Amino acid sequence: MPVQVDINDERPLTDLVADYDIVVNAAGPEWETLVPGLRAAVAAGIHCCDLGADGRTAEQQLALDSTAKAQGVLALIGMGLDPGLDNLLAVHASQQFDQALDLQCCFQSGAPR
Repeated sequence: MPVQVDINDERPLTDLVADYDIVVNAAGPEWETLVPGLRAAVAAGIHCCDLGADGRTAEQQLALDSTAKAQGVLALIGMGLDPGLDNLLAVHASQQFDQALDLQCCFQSGAPR
């Protein structure tokens, strides 16, 4: 069921994510959403990953490392979308088979000529 929550209002966000096993933060713009999203996940004790790719934002998130570890939270930050989320989807798809002999991911930068 869809819900609407202000990502900068961390108490309701923390309460919301507490009901889940993992938070995947794909909200943007990343510099405004990733740090509050991570703080909420850590406060709720929920594992998380995000699709960020901004180094300055990652530095702010890394400041939460000891708090996340104390909560037992695994946080995958700065994962990006492609590569990143694509890789997770490929691994998930490969686990649907009895046996996977090979898994290859390819990333193309720029438009083909």
